[in-house]
Amino acid sequence: MDDFWAQNKKSIIGYTAGFLALITGLGTFKTIDSGHFGVHTRFGKVLNDTIAPGLVWKIPFVDNVYEFQNNTIILETNVGTGRNTKEQNMLAANMRFHYKINPKKGVLALHIGTMSDDNGKELLEKLLDQSFDAVVGERQSSEHMANPEELLFAFAENIEWRLTQNNVPLSVEAGEFLDATIGDGTNPYRTPLQLSIRRIKENGKAGWTIERMAGPAAIPVESAGKVIKPNDKQPTYDSVKTKSDSLKLGLK
Repeated sequence: MDDFWAQNKKSIIGYTAGFLALITGLGTFKTIDSGHFGVHTRFGKVLNDTIAPGLVWKIPFVDNVYEFQNNTIILETNVGTGRNTKEQNMLAANMRFHYKINPKKGVLALHIGTMSDDNGKELLEKLLDQSFDAVVGERQSSEHMANPEELLFAFAENIEWRLTQNNVPLSVEAGEFLDATIGDGTNPYRTPLQLSIRRIKENGKAGWTIERMAGPAAIPVESAGKVIKPNDKQPTYDSVKTKSDSLKLGLK
């Protein structure tokens, strides 16, 4: 046996390396990086949607393994498509959303094609535009500007409904309403709003809280990944004062 190994050592090593290169080239293994999770599908059917970081084996040409972030993702975007208020005025907003990919929230298999390249940003942007236009279309421009807190709360509730109705596996954790543009499309007026919204839980019930920001951003970009808890004391926030001290809405 020793003589056989000595005589064929180079050939065996060469064949082994060639075989490993072949199966790797065929896509037999997929590496899931730290801070991410994998979704394993076979013929389009999800086998596992919470694969931990590491090496994943898959059948070439039959299986696919998609990789997604499991921390908070920030999307900064303009929402609203124009001429969307009750009097056909334009109302759009510059907003920042903090969201997570959450397989428990929806059916990932339905949206793999649109989520695999950008972790759901394009899909979320589309739903945000639809949601914002629907909420804004219910009222006059002046009504929204007089009560932007109510607009933001209605928007949060509407996007939550759309995510559920479309089985979209995304969870919006927080957002900042930085400024709004309002007008007839020819002479728009931009006004800073500086409102933030974040998900809360109190006594086992889930809802949203809306707060005023002391500066241009409630949650700095560098803080991505940390979701503020309901009881956290944030010095940059001034709670919106209402009849019940702070505006905590949607508790169910």
